[in-house]
Amino acid sequence: MPTIITARRLLTDIGSVEFPVLILDDDGVLTDISSDPTALAREEDTLTCAFFDVHTHGAMGHDVMSASKPELHQLQRFLAFRGVAQYLPTTVTAPVDIILHSLERLADAIEAGPQPLQAQPRGIHLEGPFLSHAKRGVHPAADLQTPTIHLFERFQQAARGHINLLTIAPELSGAAELIAYATGTGVRCSLGHTDALASEARKAIDAGASSGTHTFNAMRALNHREPGVLGVVLDN
Repeated sequence: MPTIITARRLLTDIGSVEFPVLILDDDGVLTDISSDPTALAREEDTLTCAFFDVHTHGAMGHDVMSASKPELHQLQRFLAFRGVAQYLPTTVTAPVDIILHSLERLADAIEAGPQPLQAQPRGIHLEGPFLSHAKRGVHPAADLQTPTIHLFERFQQAARGHINLLTIAPELSGAAELIAYATGTGVRCSLGHTDALASEARKAIDAGASSGTHTFNAMRALNHREPGVLGVVLDN
């Protein structure tokens, strides 16, 4: 049987619909939107698309790197009640063995499927350890690594293929090769925690990088003679 959802208004990217009636099929796919002022007209609910948060380290005092299953569920309820339907739990730089263990647990959470009234983890954002020492922020210097396809594959195997997004500093030796490899496997590569020159950023984009991570933050600043990675990210 189809599911019918009504509300006072529906907000979309092209405007609003008053007194919307939404029809969903058995798979939860939206098949029809119409307007009927007589359908539960006293409702005051507003419907809109939920957020997909691609960069979440934690919430409610819980870090996705170390959160237990109950703690992860608490975190996901927190996200859901703030409009986030899906998210990418995001790692931080740590010793390799700790990252591997965290990726295994996050893969378990992804493969568990949707949980009632919780945001759903749809993949993993690997932020670190392939970051710049100069722009590492809170990422510990001792645990930063030189980008290699071998180490990335160790991470991806631990994650059982669920790494969707990789933040990487393009100026590092081996970064362009890893960006090309990861992009070829369907992983989105993002430039971040980087002191890259403009030429290095362009090389990374040519290799497949397609976004910037928290642009401006932990990036080489603009200079009148060297726009750097920031200038390239803003211009491309």
